[in-house]
Amino acid sequence: MTNKFIVSTVVCINDFASDVPQSVSLRIDTMLEQRIRKLATYVKKNDLQLTEFYFYDANWSFCGEDEIQEITDQDEYKHSDSTRQEAMLREVMPSARTECPVIRVMKDSFQLSALPRHCGDDMTLNTPSIPLSELKTNVTAFITPPT
Repeated sequence: MTNKFIVSTVVCINDFASDVPQSVSLRIDTMLEQRIRKLATYVKKNDLQLTEFYFYDANWSFCGEDEIQEITDQDEYKHSDSTRQEAMLREVMPSARTECPVIRVMKDSFQLSALPRHCGDDMTLNTPSIPLSELKTNVTAFITPPT
């Protein structure tokens, strides 16, 4: 049974954007994992680039990578179970309003995408690609862009 908590940084496609969400968190249960895996198989089988579906259960936040890193570096966080880790992170990750939130599924990965409230698609927010292999464990994952 899958019960994975993922926290990821977010990048806006508009380099000049300010006051937009900087991170997102979500819990992936067994049903969501199966849906993502089935869609990845569909994308691969039909030689597609991607498919996507609306997903409203993610928490988009203005909390930045440094603030998240401060929490994840704490001993209490490191020695807690996934539920307690989620609670600790949600305390520092107040929600930001977004529109059109989707999970975009590719053959080997997926990503979350949304628009900040009252913005156009020139302000799209995206997470880095999250490998499907990340779904194999229930360990909390902190996803950042590759360096």
